[in-house]
This record gives sequence, structure tokens and C-alpha cells, in this order.
Amino acid sequence: MKTIICTSLALALTGSVAFAQDALPQQNNAWFTAAQAELDAKAAVQPNTNKAKNVIILISDGNGVGTNYATRLFDGQQNGNFGDEHVLPHEKFPFLALAKTYNVNAQTPDSAGTGTAMHSGVKTKAGVIGVDETLNRGDCSQVDGATVANASEIYTGMGKSVGVVSTARLTHATPASAYAHSADRNFEDNSGLPDGCAVPDIASQLIEAVKAGRVDVALGGGRRHFLPKEVKGEEGKGG
Repeated sequence: MKTIICTSLALALTGSVAFAQDALPQQNNAWFTAAQAELDAKAAVQPNTNKAKNVIILISDGNGVGTNYATRLFDGQQNGNFGDEHVLPHEKFPFLALAKTYNVNAQTPDSAGTGTAMHSGVKTKAGVIGVDETLNRGDCSQVDGATVANASEIYTGMGKSVGVVSTARLTHATPASAYAHSADRNFEDNSGLPDGCAVPDIASQLIEAVKAGRVDVALGGGRRHFLPKEVKGEEGKGG
């Protein structure tokens, strides 16, 4: 299979092996011409050397290779095709890359450790936020010694504004990794903190980050983690 693929690519790129390109038996085949058009389009892309004014880090939790493939099949078949040949909108970007996602102690990762990696550049354990792999999950006393700078701290230090927008709870592991440092992703409010933990819960850290100007916009769910137990939110649920 690899030999066939390489040969086909060589034909498309060089135009000749045993035939001139305009004399190939498949020269008018729809698959062949589509591939040639794609190669021509990729070859014509010019690098953008301008300096970006804004950067959006969009994290689609759980969207690995398998999920992406299933989405492509479903969307393509909804349009009456096989599905395999379908191209999703993000697959049309001029530059694409495949990232390896893992925690230092888990091949199947969680979003606390991977979010920390994305927002700090440091791989860490599953279930911890804004700290390196030296911390034992759940041990608040180790947070200060294991803390790494996160996105809100790094970008604010560069004079940038920072916004955190989530379709989940703002205190959920993925958005929290942009602004918080926690020994456990489940310490979303003070009801989940273990006895003797001196590190504020994640909701409190978000409030302090906003007050300090490290987070300028915060939009998402999870109101209950910001309300006292005796107060009900608009949904009628207590904090």
C-alpha cells in the first residue's frame, strides 16, 4: 500500500514515470484530478509572516483521531456520500498538525493534565491543574513548590488581555487550567477541599484572577460553585 501511495504521489508531483501526465489513463478520473488540484492548492500556499494580534486556543475536549473520524463519516453520510472522502471545516485550514495527548502517569489522559500542558508547556499528571508532575494529586501542601505559570499569568505578563470561554463549567478542568493552580481538579469550590488545605478552591481562584486583571472575560457555566449553599441560582438549585 505504501508503494502504491508513493508512486501515485510521484506521478502527481512529477507528471511522468512511464507516461507524460497528460497521457495517463487516469488523467480524467475524478479522484486523480481532485488530488492534483489539492496538491496544486497546497503548493500555492504562501507562509504568513505577519505578527498575530490575537490568539484563540480552542480546545475540543475528547476530539481525538477516532472521534474526528466518526464525525467525518457521519457528516459526510448526512450529505449523501460515503463519508470517508468528506472534509470537515477545520481540515481545510492551510496548516494542520497532529498532537500527541497524554499525561505523565496516564496514556489515556484527562483534561486537567492536558489543559495544563497546553497552557503552560509542561506535561504533568492526570487530575492536577497548573502544577508539574512532582505533586502528588490531592496534596495541597505541594502546590506552591510545584506551580507552573499558566496562560493567564504568561499572557498578562506580556501585556495581553485574557478571556476564558467555556461550554462547560468555568471551574471545569479545561478552562481552569488557564488560570488556576490546584492539587485536584475536583476542588472546584470550598466544599470539596480536604481538611487543612490552604490553597483556595478553583472558583475562588477565578474570582481573584479577575480582580487581579489576569482574566478580563469569563463566560461559562457552573454558577453553583460560586454560590453559598443557602442561595439558589436562577435554575432553582442551591450552591
